[in-house]
Amino acid sequence: MVNVRNAKSARLDIPAIRHGLAEHDLYLQVRGIGLSGLFGEEIVDLKQNFYAHRGWFFSLAFANIVVSVCKDVVLDGTLPHPTNLAFHAVVGVTLLIGALTPGERYHKALVVFGIGAFVLYIVLLYARMQ
Repeated sequence: MVNVRNAKSARLDIPAIRHGLAEHDLYLQVRGIGLSGLFGEEIVDLKQNFYAHRGWFFSLAFANIVVSVCKDVVLDGTLPHPTNLAFHAVVGVTLLIGALTPGERYHKALVVFGIGAFVLYIVLLYARMQ
């Protein structure tokens, strides 16, 4: 979805639409990898499936972070607000580590960290909007 609320002008141009579609496409690819093999007759070991595809999963999620920052640059002509950019950087680094780290403890901690980070992000974003 193309967000034009923060854009300096309300016009939609091809780069803005392209970035919005690219971000949505990456979301769908990440979901497809996470749910691969779940639709069929055979029983799927979700843990084995996750570790078999974790490189692709986290790499595409990282690409989504990059596209998100680029979308802000295309729409607004500047980098996102420093708090927003810091959140993207922290999540991006965390995703790259997830792609490279096969450790089960890291991935379990990543779930807790991710939930906490997104709650903090929403609180800070809402506070900034006030």
